[in-house]
Amino acid sequence: MPRIVFSTVLTAFAAFALAATAWSAPQDSAVAPGAALDSRDQEFLKKAATVNMMEMELGKAAQRLSQNEAIRKHAESIVRDHSASQKELEALAEKKGFSLPTQLPEADRSALARLEEKQGEAFDKAFLDFSQKGHQNTIALFERALSRSQDADVKAWAEKTLPVLRQHLAMTQQEMGGKTEPVGEKVGEKLKKEMRQILPGQQQQPDQQKRQELDPGEHWNH
Repeated sequence: MPRIVFSTVLTAFAAFALAATAWSAPQDSAVAPGAALDSRDQEFLKKAATVNMMEMELGKAAQRLSQNEAIRKHAESIVRDHSASQKELEALAEKKGFSLPTQLPEADRSALARLEEKQGEAFDKAFLDFSQKGHQNTIALFERALSRSQDADVKAWAEKTLPVLRQHLAMTQQEMGGKTEPVGEKVGEKLKKEMRQILPGQQQQPDQQKRQELDPGEHWNH
């Protein structure tokens, strides 16, 4: 009789251990954060978040420092639209289990500080030039994501955001006096090459020295 009881206890213990293993298995094999996205989509979302943060800071700077009412209104719309875009992006990233950056890279903070040192018309010109180059490269970034992403949610968000970015670019160019440039893959690559020439540490020609004051920082170099 004791043997039967002992055997029963062992069977029950084995069953309990098996059940415990079954409950703990999902934790051990849980999907890693962001694993639902491939590496290109992850990189795109990180860059998009950085762009949003930078645009919000640029817009706030223009609202404080510009003496031009039209530019201040333009800056207000930039802050509003990129704030809304960032909230949507954060919701998308949370859905995918992916963590977004929460601070600007040092290069972007330095570029912003250089811009804020300017005053009056010099600030307005620098802000508009910065905004035009930045939005051209950002549009190229979003167009690539739209054509290459395999994630339906990422593609839908990029498609929804692109018209707003194009509107910002058009408004910027209108403030610049109607100067326009085509936007797309080729222009994005052209700007990428152009901006690399003025990154810190690169040898500069005399006519490039002034342009480095407006180096938009690493997040524009897609």
